[in-house]
Amino acid sequence: MKSIIRVLVEQESGALVRIVGLISRRRFKLESFSIGSCERKNLARLTIVMTDESTDRNKSIQLTKQLKKIINVLEVKDVTSIPIIERELTLIKLKVTNLEKEEVISLSKVFNFRIIDISHYTLSLEISSSSEKLFALEKLLHKYKVIEFTKTGKITLIRESSNNTLSSKSDLTYKLPISLTDMQSHLKENKKQVPKSHTKKIRDYTRILNEHQENKIIRPRQFEKKRYAYLWR
Repeated sequence: MKSIIRVLVEQESGALVRIVGLISRRRFKLESFSIGSCERKNLARLTIVMTDESTDRNKSIQLTKQLKKIINVLEVKDVTSIPIIERELTLIKLKVTNLEKEEVISLSKVFNFRIIDISHYTLSLEISSSSEKLFALEKLLHKYKVIEFTKTGKITLIRESSNNTLSSKSDLTYKLPISLTDMQSHLKENKKQVPKSHTKKIRDYTRILNEHQENKIIRPRQFEKKRYAYLWR
């Protein structure tokens, strides 16, 4: 069974090393691993696709929990069970005859992939699609002689057009409060849910947040992550 986990992480030296080190130590079996910049400045989004042989997804749950503990990690979300848009990019260089060249060009019109380089004996293709479509197309193209083949990891977006996307709340979602606005809105919405014994902790935490400009990204090391994390699950 495949699991897809999205991670929001600070773009700092050592952040990726910690994540890769965790995966290596725990011997999680990965299918793909991709990281790149996102909509937030100085942050990157990491997409992990892992193979979980257990039927109850123990491995993916374990990985999600372990990722939460890593410094520089701001958000971890398992998106396996919610509607998403997924894409992968494949580059293939084929050695073809003139007849085969015409066949591949015809296929490009059907499967909507790009021919990015052409020579007397080769064709280079760029294919961007879902995993299922890529698998079918790669299988079809492998009847030709493949000179080079390379593939990126999977990247995803949560599908907002689905009715249940916004209301879907996975038990594996974890988000740190990263701005004063987040803190204020959370307290307003969950005031009755916060026990009185936590009042001092919340007050201390709010003081730390107030030391920064509104909506400015706050580094996890600037507050006691483990002490307050349970307030945001």
